[in-house]
Amino acid sequence: MANNQLDKTIQAGFQEERENVRDHSEEKKKGKAVTIVLSLVMSIVILGSLVYSLLEALQK
Repeated sequence: MANNQLDKTIQAGFQEERENVRDHSEEKKKGKAVTIVLSLVMSIVILGSLVYSLLEALQK
């Protein structure tokens, strides 16, 4: 009887760990998306400043 209870407890623990692993993988995907968006924004800012500098140089 105690063995059966122990098995149930162990299975419940494994189930919780499986759910935690899924949660962490979803967080990693969100983190990658945020990183991509930030890098795109930074690239656009750099290119924009380059174009602005070129336009300023051509006007002089």
